[in-house]
Amino acid sequence: MNRLLGYGGGMVLAAVVLLSGPAKADIVYQDLVAPNLQNIVGALGLDFTVNQSIQVTALGAFDNGVNANLGGSAGTGVTVGIFNVNTGTLVGPSVFFQAGGIYLQIGADAFQSVSPFVLGPGLYSIVSLNDDNYNTQGAPNNFQVLDDLSGAISFVGSGRYGTLSFELPTSIDSGPANRYDAGTFAATVSAVPEPASMTILGSALIGFGFLRRRRRSQGKPIALSDSFERLRAPNHF
Repeated sequence: MNRLLGYGGGMVLAAVVLLSGPAKADIVYQDLVAPNLQNIVGALGLDFTVNQSIQVTALGAFDNGVNANLGGSAGTGVTVGIFNVNTGTLVGPSVFFQAGGIYLQIGADAFQSVSPFVLGPGLYSIVSLNDDNYNTQGAPNNFQVLDDLSGAISFVGSGRYGTLSFELPTSIDSGPANRYDAGTFAATVSAVPEPASMTILGSALIGFGFLRRRRRSQGKPIALSDSFERLRAPNHF
């Protein structure tokens, strides 16, 4: 019985590992050090379409590699978040940056990890408020590397601007696509169980349920909580 129990528990644990998502996130808008920053007090947004659900693990602000720039155009810091364009609502948490804060610096962006949240298929905008941004002023952006997460994201539109508060800007910019270096984020493709994987998990749970009933009938309790806890680990960015 102990061997069967070990086998059944192993099937459940294997299924959990199989269904777990990737741990390493990719930076969607990776900014490089750029010249001639633009000092605009207000919100800027870059629109993108999610084609396949993604999980956001970090939000970032463009600082051109200099922490002091996180004081922002208004000198009051920079706020970053992702908005649903169709509803105008913030999705997931926002983050606040300020000069002198300690952040993960990658290229010309500073990042903060967030509790992972999912963006389902739809149109979104990564919005930053009071960020000292780089603006291509009508030319292609040669200081930004885009990562579409293997097609999970499509980059659309040129940008948004025009609000002095942290909300979805409603004015659409007429310049080239992705013309701002401002807000950014890191994400992974959200793990969605395939039918075959669900069959494996279902079979494992049924088998474990049978073994658990047999075990209880003999007055011997069983728990897998410790094993599951060992499998739980933060989704590191």
